[in-house]
Amino acid sequence: MKTPLRPLIGYVRVSTTMQGTDGCSLAAQRAAIEQYASAHGHDLLGIHEDVLSGSRSDRPGLQAALADAGRRKGILVCYSISRLGRSAATSLQWIEALHRKGGEFVSLSENIDTSSPTGRFITQLLASLAEMEREQLRERVRFAMAHQRKEGKRISRFIPYGWMLGEDGKLLLENVAQQCVLRRMKSAQMQGQSLRHIADELNEDGIATAHGGRWSRSSVYGILKRLDVLAA
Repeated sequence: MKTPLRPLIGYVRVSTTMQGTDGCSLAAQRAAIEQYASAHGHDLLGIHEDVLSGSRSDRPGLQAALADAGRRKGILVCYSISRLGRSAATSLQWIEALHRKGGEFVSLSENIDTSSPTGRFITQLLASLAEMEREQLRERVRFAMAHQRKEGKRISRFIPYGWMLGEDGKLLLENVAQQCVLRRMKSAQMQGQSLRHIADELNEDGIATAHGGRWSRSSVYGILKRLDVLAA
């Protein structure tokens, strides 16, 4: 007995009402999905749409499509995986959410079908790309923050220990007394002293944190880690 085909739910998206500038109009995407359903004998239950950026997670059309495909254990079909999200990480997030509900995903332009071994392999590859994308973003953020600190620029509303705001309220200037404490902490670390020992020594000498509190192992660790980033 032939296994019945799973129901099909379509999803189409453009970023703005100017569909012609988005690469593929809603009408063209709909036509591609309908042609796929007809060619493969699937029952197309409906096509949901959004006219919103792929970076937004509150897209009502996408949420409805995911809910339908998950509830019916069906297949969510898009013209391109980029219709799910603007990055590999975002697209993968929605595919994984669909899988948790028992659904599958098909992308027509990339020929991805997660119900097949090849499709599952491509999904795993996407996961690797998404993780690399996240690591690259974290590295760019770390590099930018370290560079700004070296330039003496304030990067948040918190003033790091060892510094104070200049008269312009933007440029960071060295706090001489706290810079001495930083050098003491770094020297103690290089001598092999534990974080707890360094904190206890500072507290015993009556040296307060930037907010007037007592030093702890975690606060010393945070200071020394920031110094290592600056020195990198």
